[in-house]
Amino acid sequence: MDSVQILFRRRSLRVLFIALVALGVVILAATRWQAARSIGRVNVVGTSLIRTSEIIDIVLQAPKNNTSASSSGTPSQTLSTTLSGKFQKAYINTDEIARRVEKHPFVKSATVFIGASDAITVEVEERVPIAFVMMKGKQFYLDHDARILPYRLTESVLDLPVIAALGRAKLDSTRLAEVLGILQAVEVFDKEQPEAEKHRQAQPLSQMLSEIDVLPNGDYTLRLTKYSTPIRFGRVEHKEAKIARLAAFLSHCAENKVEVHDCKYVDVRWEHQIVLFPALRAMAHNAHE
Repeated sequence: MDSVQILFRRRSLRVLFIALVALGVVILAATRWQAARSIGRVNVVGTSLIRTSEIIDIVLQAPKNNTSASSSGTPSQTLSTTLSGKFQKAYINTDEIARRVEKHPFVKSATVFIGASDAITVEVEERVPIAFVMMKGKQFYLDHDARILPYRLTESVLDLPVIAALGRAKLDSTRLAEVLGILQAVEVFDKEQPEAEKHRQAQPLSQMLSEIDVLPNGDYTLRLTKYSTPIRFGRVEHKEAKIARLAAFLSHCAENKVEVHDCKYVDVRWEHQIVLFPALRAMAHNAHE
């Protein structure tokens, strides 16, 4: 009986060994097959401002002026483009491709992977411009991280506030950070408004803000889409209180059907009050001078 059991165990071990060897051969063959697979497509996901052809060119290391590929005009649109040549999977470094894609000025982050199909997928998180900046003939964008983005024509319309440096004003890093602080404070103010107040307003303040003028003396002037009257904002100190006063003033004007077009300017720099300077009074004042 013992000899039969020993023989059975030997046969079982032999069968197990053969099965393991066969499994190893299958795995090795599958690995080699996967490595030898040809990748024939590039999928680009998440582009809106960036043309998908730009990302594909980076993946393929093609010239930047290649316009043979189609462009993307819709956020999170996926474009499948057949590659002109085949690339073996074993020679594709997805991390290196992601690093190259992230060098694009409008790319915040990129993830590259190869799926079950014969395609490379590039998932892109774009840098979103929040302001259009004009300074001494130069034009560029500003994003949430105060990063300067080069000006470019986009297929989607960008309705952004304009930041303009007037006179000898300079838009250095400090000034850009201050402008960004004003824009973010306006966004925070809109988000923190009660729902009842949001329904009363015809438009959020962030959508009404059309221009921020940077003055040489360090002050700022705001302009809104609805009114041509400039709003003297002053320095960035106490910007939250100034924004709240401006919003309250605009709500009062809307509720009482008060027009501010007749004013030369509206001043929100003073604590607990709004100062209006009527245009007619300004003209009389200038005449006496």
